[in-house]
Amino acid sequence: LGKLPFDLVVRATSGGPILTELMEKGQCTTVLGMALVILHELRVAGNRSLYFEFLAKSELPTMPLLWPKELLISLEGTSLILPGASGASDTAVFEQDVLPIMEKLGKDYMPDSVRNLEAFRPALAWVMSRGLQGSLCYEYGKTCICPTLSADAPRSEAVGPFFAPLFDLLNHTSVEAERCTKLARGENQTLEIHAHRDLEAGEEILWSYGPHPTSELLRTYGFVEHVWNPHSGLMFSLDEIKAGFLKVATLYGRKPKNFKARLTALEEANRLPPAVTVFCAEEPGEMVLPEQLLTMLQVLAMTLAEYKEWVKGGCCELGQEFLDEGSLPVVCGALLAISASKSTRLDEAAEKATAAAATAAATAAVSPTQAANLASELRDHEKQLLVALKKAVVKLTVAEEDVEEEGEEEELQSDPEQEVDDAEEAQEEEKTEEAASSSAKRQRVA
Repeated sequence: LGKLPFDLVVRATSGGPILTELMEKGQCTTVLGMALVILHELRVAGNRSLYFEFLAKSELPTMPLLWPKELLISLEGTSLILPGASGASDTAVFEQDVLPIMEKLGKDYMPDSVRNLEAFRPALAWVMSRGLQGSLCYEYGKTCICPTLSADAPRSEAVGPFFAPLFDLLNHTSVEAERCTKLARGENQTLEIHAHRDLEAGEEILWSYGPHPTSELLRTYGFVEHVWNPHSGLMFSLDEIKAGFLKVATLYGRKPKNFKARLTALEEANRLPPAVTVFCAEEPGEMVLPEQLLTMLQVLAMTLAEYKEWVKGGCCELGQEFLDEGSLPVVCGALLAISASKSTRLDEAAEKATAAAATAAATAAVSPTQAANLASELRDHEKQLLVALKKAVVKLTVAEEDVEEEGEEEELQSDPEQEVDDAEEAQEEEKTEEAASSSAKRQRVA
C-alpha cells in the first residue's frame, strides 16, 4: 500500500552528536531523546520540514498527560490511578530526568524558552502517541500518566520509537477481524505498509498499536475504544486485594494469625506483586481469573496445617483445581469484595469529576469537557469489566459445586460386590441382634 525511504524516518539520532552520544552511553533513553528532537523541531528550528509543519498544525492527542490537573481525579479507582498512587508526578520526572539532559545539549539546541514542562509535555505526548515500534515504561505507584524517562529505566529491545510520516496517521483497532495492514521492512532501505487481505473501496486502513488494555490506550494514545477488547483488564493493587480478603475472612472466621508471615512467604516465592491484572477472555463478556491472584487468596485462606504443607511443598502456584469447600467461599467472597470496592471508587470518582470539571481552567491542551468525557468512558468500560469479573466468580462457584455433586454421585453409585458384602454384614447384624434379644428375654423370665 505504501513505501517510505528510511532517510525520511525521524529518529532520536537526528538530534545531533551530543544527544546521540548521551543515548549510546546510557545517560538518556531513546524515548526522551526522541521527545527532545520533536521539541527542537517544533519550537526551536528555523526551517521546518513539511512533516513538522504538518505536526505543528495538528491537534494534540488527548491523553491524560495533557489534561487539566484538576481532572486527573476523575481517573481515581481505574486501572490508571490505583489507591495510593500519584497522578501528578510529571513535574518531578521533568526536573530529575529531563532538565539535566537539556542543559547538556546547550542553549543553541535547547534554549531557555523551551526548558520548562509546559513546552516539553506536548513533545512527549507526540512521541507517546505517534512513535512507532517503541516501548514505554510506567513505574507503578509513582508515575501514573507520565512514562519513566530515567536513564536507569528497564531497557527495551524495541528499535523505536521513531516517526514515519503518513504511516503514523493510521488508526488502531483491537478487533482482529478489522485489521487489514501491517508494517514491514522492505528492500532498498524502505518501510512498507502491506495489506494482508483484500480491501473494499472506502474501507479505513487499520492496524494494531499493540495488545494494549483499554486503559493503556487512553494513557498512551488518548482514546477509548467502544468494543470488546480481548487485551483489556482490571488492575488491582496489593492493598485492594488484602483489604478485600480481610473483610471476608473475618466474616468466615478464616483470618490467619500469621497473616504477615504468609505475605512474606508469598513475596519470597515471587508470588506477591504490587498489582495484579485480571484480563479479558477472547469471548465477549468473559474474564479469566489469573492463577497468580487465586494463589495469593488461597494461601491466605488456608488452615495452618494446609499452609505448612504448602510451604513444605515449595510454595507452588495454586489455582482453581486446589479450591475446596473450606477455601472456596473465602476466595470467591474476597474477589467479590474487591470488585465491589473498585465499583464504589469509580462512583466516587464520577462525583469528584463533575465538581472538578466545573472549576477546571480551560488553559490545558485538552479541554475540561474532553477530559471529563474520556474519563467517563474509561470508568464505564471498567464497570462493564467488573460485571464480567463477577460473572467469572459465579461460574467458579458453580463449577466447584458441580465437582462436589459429581463426587457425591460417585459415592452413591453402588458396587455390586460391595452390595453383597453389605448384605452379608446386615444379616450377621440381624442374627446377633436376635440372639441378644432372646438372651435378654430368658434373663427376664428367670
